[in-house]
Amino acid sequence: MRANCKAANCSWFIYASKEANSDAFVIRTMGPSCHCGRTFYHKRANSGFLSRHYMEFLRLNKKVTVEQFMEKVHLELNVNITKHQASKTFMKAKSLIHSSYKNQYRKLWDYCDELLTCNPGTTVHMETILDESSGKERFLRLYICFETLKRGFKAGCTPVIGVDGCHLRGPHPGMLLTAGGIDANDCIYPVAYAVVEGLGSAIEEVVPGVEHRHCVRHLHNNIKKLHPGQSIKNRFCACAWSSYMRRFESEMEILREYDSNAHRWLLDNTNPKHWSRSHFREAAKCDILLNNLCESFNSVILEAREKPILGMLENIRVYLMERLRTKREWMKKRTDDICPKIQNKLERAKTECAANIAPQSDDKRFEVQHIYGGTYVVDLDKCTCTCRKWELIGLPCCHAIACISLAGGKVEAYVHKCYSRQAYLAAYEPTIAPISGPNTWKCSTKEPVLPPNKVRLPGRPKKARRRESD
Repeated sequence: MRANCKAANCSWFIYASKEANSDAFVIRTMGPSCHCGRTFYHKRANSGFLSRHYMEFLRLNKKVTVEQFMEKVHLELNVNITKHQASKTFMKAKSLIHSSYKNQYRKLWDYCDELLTCNPGTTVHMETILDESSGKERFLRLYICFETLKRGFKAGCTPVIGVDGCHLRGPHPGMLLTAGGIDANDCIYPVAYAVVEGLGSAIEEVVPGVEHRHCVRHLHNNIKKLHPGQSIKNRFCACAWSSYMRRFESEMEILREYDSNAHRWLLDNTNPKHWSRSHFREAAKCDILLNNLCESFNSVILEAREKPILGMLENIRVYLMERLRTKREWMKKRTDDICPKIQNKLERAKTECAANIAPQSDDKRFEVQHIYGGTYVVDLDKCTCTCRKWELIGLPCCHAIACISLAGGKVEAYVHKCYSRQAYLAAYEPTIAPISGPNTWKCSTKEPVLPPNKVRLPGRPKKARRRESD
């Protein structure tokens, strides 16, 4: 290998050759001396080399600018590149990254088999569709539900499941759907997740016999398109928060008197059994009106959504595996009979019980009068109050707490068992087994699948999250 100085009047050169049986180069001849200044140009530092060298960096740092990349190359390689070179590097790196996205779909069947081998009882269901042009199967959707999560949900969570979806950030279209329950500490308990081509409204068709609830925030976003204003929102929320039927009817009448068109829209387009606590069933022990828990899980896996499909699925699996362990160890260190978040809710309710006067009928029944209006009947034997809050969530309301105090009882003894330390540990006791890397996976007997067709939407891709106004 021979190299010369680029200066016009300089005769410096170097000659080197590779050693036999070695990767080392040995300088054979060099001279004469060179006093020329240093150059930051190198013909080998082209867009092809830079795209391969910085592919992983550009995959993980999608928001890096041309100027920032030029500075990084100069600092690390002592080479100056032009803006045109940087732009070409971005384009070539994107092609390389997309190629790695495609290759991971070929290993999906192997990954599914490995999950089933290491975690028996897990539900892994992948569907494909025939590609007419190539005659091969193309990926359509994938559903994963670990057996340990199913078992933990049944053993220690309230019978409520929230479903939410978020768009994938990679080159191939699709959505990541997540289904999660609520644990004994009133936190999200992920149950299952799926990669699908879109989000439909088939839930009621699949499970028609169960209660379905709608997120009140999303419902109000539909209302405010025709009936905007904070006053409408406040009155609508009052209807949703009403825990018993007479209160709901009263709040709906107030809304009708304020805006009859908004009232009529609610009656024509919604059913209160989906969004008002007054119509919720009592068996679930949950009065949740928002889907914040599932949305919070989506924010946790935000980085995973930008990875190739295997990287995303593995990121979620490892997160769930570690989450079960950390939650389990955290609760084992505590001695509370009731989970901390629930105890805090109970303490807040205790501060409100002073506003109640409770004439007593017998040892267990009371007629509670609230000083700001309203009279309710509390039965400590049946754990009921006519305000229905106790029945809805399984926690004594302020009316019930006033009666329990008069009867000389302990409020915590009247909390539903679904909020106990034992229920929490039962949910997090199962473990997700670790799996080996792709280098050890057995080859599936099924034909590798093609990735979904890439769909490019018109216009410039949106990077900033679109937030809805209140």
